[in-house]
Amino acid sequence: MKLTRSRTRLIVQVAIAAFIFSMVVARYAGESGISMPSGWPDLHGLCPIGMVESIGAVAAGNGFIETERTNTWILLGALLSAALLGAVFCGWICPLGAVQDWMGRLGRRLFGRRFNRLVPQKWDRRLTWLRYLALTFVLIQSVRFIGLTASSFNPSRALLHVWFAGAFPGGIVVLALTLAGSLLVSRPWCRWLCPFGAIQGALGKFSPFTVRRSAEHCPSCARCSRACPMGVSVHEPTAVRDSRCNRCTECLAACPISDVLALSTRAPRQDTGVPVLPARSRRLAPRLTSVRSAATLAAAALVLLLLPVAIARATGAYRPAGTPVVAALAPEEISPTMTLREVATGLGVPDEQLLDRLGIDPDFDLDTRVFDIEEDERYEHITVAYVRTVMSEAP
Repeated sequence: MKLTRSRTRLIVQVAIAAFIFSMVVARYAGESGISMPSGWPDLHGLCPIGMVESIGAVAAGNGFIETERTNTWILLGALLSAALLGAVFCGWICPLGAVQDWMGRLGRRLFGRRFNRLVPQKWDRRLTWLRYLALTFVLIQSVRFIGLTASSFNPSRALLHVWFAGAFPGGIVVLALTLAGSLLVSRPWCRWLCPFGAIQGALGKFSPFTVRRSAEHCPSCARCSRACPMGVSVHEPTAVRDSRCNRCTECLAACPISDVLALSTRAPRQDTGVPVLPARSRRLAPRLTSVRSAATLAAAALVLLLLPVAIARATGAYRPAGTPVVAALAPEEISPTMTLREVATGLGVPDEQLLDRLGIDPDFDLDTRVFDIEEDERYEHITVAYVRTVMSEAP
């Protein structure tokens, strides 16, 4: 197999998606009594909407998303990588983005040149602003804890948890629409609706590393722009500052002239504009350079993402997933994803007292998450809202 830049990115995406899915398996195995490795990041910290919720919760000083947990450190890593490299989390790491890419490959085969050209460029640009509306909504609901509505419609959560019946119906619907839309338009969720994509894109506009063009040697053929899955016009500016650019480097792979485009802090060297030979007779050196640069970008993105976690672990500031919540918790702040044990600890009540107030048998599994209680036929009436109401009325 010829290892091209695109295939290098595909390998990275598959590897990361497999690792994250293994974390989901480990999480559900942990609920069955099998120990989960404590060094793995929290899933909440690797979810784009979960990251935005973490921003709102930390800003509001709410207790259930604490600064010692890995979701906060992963968030810092994602922001750090975006500030230095641009939206590499979106382009290389996010599992939902990867799945949309794979659906897009199928869409290209089904619709050919019509793929990703059904929405006029003017409307494409306007729809991008929906990301900022979604960002505002998620921040407000996470600060005020309005039922964690965003989690109920989170396609990233649905993608990871639907296999174990742990996804919300609303999230499954949004996920299905996203995947169906990916057959027609490249990454519809990322380019139009993702709230964390809006943050990444905004930081990426000021990143020192961006796609830069040598205007002197550029033939203005627009192949780079046509190859861009996010609809960015690459062949016009000397430095791409579009908030939709996720550093996927598809434009670099599509350019027919070597060293006209580069992902760097400065313009490409303008004395090396040499036409690239056709694919079948292309020399090995340019391909190795392309693969090496793509692999370096992926490695840099992962290092920056996990660097804050590593520092937190080294300094003792890290608290592994599954550690009980110790901060005070108000009843209205109870999250659907909390376990009963975490709720009891956060509210400062004994475990048996919590079960008694909710009318649950004393031998009920305290590691059950709040939104999973109603799956038991005996407790179909015990919803998140019910738990909050009962604990609010308790003396």
